[in-house]
Amino acid sequence: VSTLVPVLLFALVWFALFLILRSKFPRNYRPRTFLGSLRQNERSPSLPTGLFNWFGAFFSLPDTYVLNHHSLDGFLFLRLLKISVVTCFVGCLITWPILFPVNATGGGGQTQFDLLTMGNVTNSYYRYFAHAGCAYLFFGFVMFMITRESIFFINLRQAYLMSPYYSSRLSSRTVLFTSVPADYMNETKLRRMLGSSVRRIWIVSDVKDLEDLVEERDKVAMKLEAAETKLIKLANAARLKEEKKGGARHDSEEAVIGPNAASGSTAARYIKPKQRPTHRL
Repeated sequence: VSTLVPVLLFALVWFALFLILRSKFPRNYRPRTFLGSLRQNERSPSLPTGLFNWFGAFFSLPDTYVLNHHSLDGFLFLRLLKISVVTCFVGCLITWPILFPVNATGGGGQTQFDLLTMGNVTNSYYRYFAHAGCAYLFFGFVMFMITRESIFFINLRQAYLMSPYYSSRLSSRTVLFTSVPADYMNETKLRRMLGSSVRRIWIVSDVKDLEDLVEERDKVAMKLEAAETKLIKLANAARLKEEKKGGARHDSEEAVIGPNAASGSTAARYIKPKQRPTHRL
């Protein structure tokens, strides 16, 4: 009781928080239902926003929808969770009806949950055959599920990769070859080797010089951003100092500062040119 009750209360608190926060924070719990970066046919169906009325819609969503709208890996991950639940449930059906009575009457004098463990069996070693039999049964069931799912995965992958829905995607018809010998970095040789089924061949070029230019550009951009930030801080500090001295501006002068005004021209009203931050390239 001292173990189950705190754990149960802890689980109920977190489950209640999930039920409440699920509808208040859609970007965290259901972003694929409304994000504009996804096409309408790529979005997940919206579930009811109530506390409990979404269970039916959630469990009625077919697995084929997950397979077609997400990925094969996502579908197989959900199937792994389902198979794990089934395996644990069958394991309970095999072990609990047999081992609980055998251990509880083992005569070891244990109490509480220790009464249901193998450590409570002391009066007869024949009782251990029940543990061995359950172990064989459960292990055999696990091996059966692994074999069954392996065959299912092979057939599913072959059918999915050959389906028109998947084969129409550009990503499914593009293959990346790495570590290609330098002698074969030629489109004519590659077409002769790969056959006429290849439509386009892109040979990756050496972009080291371009990468250096991009890196240099990024460094210059960061310097410019730092200088702009420093300029804004200097101008704002000068403006606050001027306001404290009572140097109020007229409305006609304040109208110059607007959302479209450049930061440099605005800062020139408060700081001198020699105070502006500079940097060398």
